[in-house]
Amino acid sequence: MSKEKVRVGIIGTAFAGGFHLRAYKQLPHVEIVAAADMNAKRLNEFCSLNNIPNRHEDFRQLLKQKDIDMVSICVPNFLHAKAAIAAANAGKHIVCEKPLATNLKDAEKMLKSANDNKVKLMYAEDWAYAPASIRAREICNEGGIGDILYMHTIESHSGSHSMFAQKVSLCGGGALIHLGIHGIGCMRTFIDKKVQSVIGKTTGGLNKNLLHKKLEGEDWACAILTFVDGRVAIIEGNYVTFGGLNDCIEIYGNKGNIKVNLSRSSPLSVYSLEGYSYAVEKAETTKGWTFPAVEEEWQLGYWKEIAMFVDCVRFNQAPPRGLSGEDGFETLRIAMAIYESEKKGKEIKLK
Repeated sequence: MSKEKVRVGIIGTAFAGGFHLRAYKQLPHVEIVAAADMNAKRLNEFCSLNNIPNRHEDFRQLLKQKDIDMVSICVPNFLHAKAAIAAANAGKHIVCEKPLATNLKDAEKMLKSANDNKVKLMYAEDWAYAPASIRAREICNEGGIGDILYMHTIESHSGSHSMFAQKVSLCGGGALIHLGIHGIGCMRTFIDKKVQSVIGKTTGGLNKNLLHKKLEGEDWACAILTFVDGRVAIIEGNYVTFGGLNDCIEIYGNKGNIKVNLSRSSPLSVYSLEGYSYAVEKAETTKGWTFPAVEEEWQLGYWKEIAMFVDCVRFNQAPPRGLSGEDGFETLRIAMAIYESEKKGKEIKLK
């Protein structure tokens, strides 16, 4: 029997909280009943603008509301585990932004709490269910490019504006755990095999970075992943690319290939001497030739993944491949192995 309404609380009302909110608002079977944020000014603006009836500066108070079925965790990375475990113990289903946690020990605790309390822990990897990714998988599944042999993914831009992205203790790393992790999570929905080994290379943080000398984590990262059946993939994430968000997936088969551009495929071309308010995420300027996004959050997959999470709760379904807590854990495990490879200067075998 399905739920007529899924009642949602949003924990964290900054950048990620905003696009979760806008995705939920597209859905007729969702009611956003509460939000929480330590920043009272931001919280009050968020709730007032969006007619959210309950606001809490302490997320633990939000979790006490008996009318909440599911929460979105949109706080900085180092708080994911604390918020998710508390939510599980309160009996709430959980949507957690990427990365699942900043370390594997915390991620394991999150999974255990969800299992022990019989709630769903769902991993918000938007690339996996962006409309273009879904279509690419459909073409692959019907044999359009033959057998997949190799994949290459990249997410890049010129750097995070968040204060929480500047220190490893708060976010778990740098460009790999913030950007490259999208590619890891997404490619696992195309190649349904375990990753057997990784070879990683990153800049060293601070003065060893290419561009961002005050950033503790790496500003550039790349890795080669080898799957158990011999197929390979390259993932890259960097903060040294100007011109706005660059999200690309390339899939190479023995009978063709597919190239997906999630962020730079706008049907609009604009030339402006004066500039204007917004073109694409992370773009430094809107002067000259630009290609402004149309329904950017839909195109990047946020609306589709949130709709899937709501259906999981409404109909008591398991999350699709790529969007479960276990998928988030495996993606993080691969990322941590890449960091280990860079540190030790050798290929790392995954157990």
